[in-house]
Amino acid sequence: MDALDVILTGAPSTVEVGGAPVPVNAGFRANILAETIDRGDASARPRLLMCLFARGGELPAKVARSAGEALAEAVSWHDAAWSLAQYGRGQRGGGGSGREPRPVFDWRADAAIVAADFRRFYGIDIMDPACQMHWYRFMALFLALTRTADALVSQAVSARSPLRGRRSKEERELKSAQASFWALPPTELELIEEAKRAF
Repeated sequence: MDALDVILTGAPSTVEVGGAPVPVNAGFRANILAETIDRGDASARPRLLMCLFARGGELPAKVARSAGEALAEAVSWHDAAWSLAQYGRGQRGGGGSGREPRPVFDWRADAAIVAADFRRFYGIDIMDPACQMHWYRFMALFLALTRTADALVSQAVSARSPLRGRRSKEERELKSAQASFWALPPTELELIEEAKRAF
């Protein structure tokens, strides 16, 4: 589903589980929380399932009976929101180094600048508990911010992204200063590597 489909038919709020539609938690808060859960950790999957489906602390019976199918459908629904703005060419990988690329955005570390940009550009206070917004609407607005030159989110992502091609010494120094200013907290792997170097 792309942005035009969402505009024409509305943002989806159900997934099919066992051949029947089941409502997902379509609010942006539940889905931001889902973004912070490590999908590679099998023990975290029940939390992800609760995050995407639970109502009043309980899973719908159909979801509980078909947890694997339900989780796959809900994650696919959730991830589809990332494709609402498809501009430019995606840069994947760390240049063939075999290392995981350094993240350029983190929901937890960047929450304040996301909130500030929503307030500044859209007049929406996402920190207000009364603010309700569908995940797909939130992501359409968020993805636009990542491409808005004077948005804080855009500046942070740009500063953390690697320079491409040959650059002058001045450009490299400026990029280094920006990267330092907008640096994310070290990842767990980086902390482990730093500890190994120290001893």
